Amino acid sequence: MRKILIAFDGNHFSESAFDFVRRLNDQQAILVTGVFLPAVDYTELLYSLGGLSGPIYFQDIPLDDMAIKQKNIDRFSALCLQNGIEYRVHPDIDRHVISEIKIESRFADLLVVSSELFYENLGADTQSDYIENVLHKAECPVVLVPEHYHFPDNVILAYD
Repeated sequence: MRKILIAFDGNHFSESAFDFVRRLNDQQAILVTGVFLPAVDYTELLYSLGGLSGPIYFQDIPLDDMAIKQKNIDRFSALCLQNGIEYRVHPDIDRHVISEIKIESRFADLLVVSSELFYENLGADTQSDYIENVLHKAECPVVLVPEHYHFPDNVILAYD
């Protein structure tokens, strides 16, 4: 069984990324772990503000964000059950997003990320920085899935 990691940022559920995982499961049974990241990477925000001198508490995450994240987790779980995919969920990630993806990717055979929706709300420049960091820090192969794609017939794997 292959271990696949799929990462969703807080407010975005990528149908195409999930469809890619579903198609992989159609070919061979997989175990997929859904990682549901916060809508805002607070550590990056603090870093860009120059840091703060006192303790920081992130208990006041907007309820709307938590509700959307839970809705996405419920959707992921329902789709996995509907498609006969064995799954796990990591909903409680609240630390540095890139570090968490790095840790999770150590134990995965593949990481799937939406190339268009992953941190889209932060703007094109910041979004491309996040995707670049994910590609650089991940400790397994990464597939970036656009929202409109055709499932590949062949795969060429290149590594540095």
